Order: sequence, then C-alpha cells, then structure tokens
Amino acid sequence: MLGVTHTTLHDHPDGALSEVGRTKLATEVVVAAGPAQSDGMLVFDTVGVTGNLDHMAATSAALLAAEMLNLPVLGWTLPEIVAAQLNREFGTGFTGHGDEDIDLRVSVNRVRQHLASQAHVSQALPGSVLWRRLELLDDTESLRWLRPPGAAVGHPVR
Repeated sequence: MLGVTHTTLHDHPDGALSEVGRTKLATEVVVAAGPAQSDGMLVFDTVGVTGNLDHMAATSAALLAAEMLNLPVLGWTLPEIVAAQLNREFGTGFTGHGDEDIDLRVSVNRVRQHLASQAHVSQALPGSVLWRRLELLDDTESLRWLRPPGAAVGHPVR
C-alpha cells in the first residue's frame, strides 16, 4: 500500500527489543543500510514519542549504526501541543517538543497512510489514539536532527 518493495524481519521479541542488545541491533542496521547506500536514517525520537521501550531501543541502535556509517539521523517527533492533547484525551504518555526543538516540518498526504493503517488491525483505526494523532497532525509531520548532516564520528546526539 505504501510502496515498500523490500523488508527484512528479524525474530526479536515484541516488547523486549532492549534485551536483544544495542550492538547486535546496530549491526543488523548496518548490514541493511550499507548495501542500500542509505543517505541517512529516519527513526523515532530518542524518547520513543510514546515512551515505547522498543521504539527507544530501535532508535538507540540506529544512532549507533549511523555513527558507524557516518550518516545523519532525523527523529520523528510530535509537537508539544499535539502530545499534550493526546495525553489529555487518552491518558497516554506521549512526549513532544516545542517549536525551538523541531528542525523540519514536512507536508504529507495522508490518503495512502490511512488506507495502509486500515489494512492492519494493530494500527491506527478510526477512534483510536493513533488515528486521533493523525487528525491532530493534519498534513504535517515534525522531525528533528538527532545526528545532523556532516556530524563528525562520535558527535553527541540530541
């Protein structure tokens, strides 16, 4: 639905990705990103946006892999106002960032995303917190540099 032509799935435990080990996960990312001649990586923000431990473990591993490959990394994040609204409405633990911490705002067309979400029971369905997130974001996604372009190896992440 989204145009993805190739995926690689590893047999890692859902909800326990941090137990796999950052170096092992980073090595898997390097193996995938290197041959693809990636120009950069797009990951969850360092706080995992929702506080999801798997998301945080994946981002941590990707940042290590990006350092090994000397690639820039953008973190997908939520504006503070959207995170606060979701937390009020759903009692969730979303973490957002203020305008001063958001480096890029990207306009998106949600049509294919909505169709893809509806095709998977575990994803954003009408009335769910994820669906509401898409409503609040409208046609804009927010990103921040976790490892800016041209960062020297060993550059501290944000």
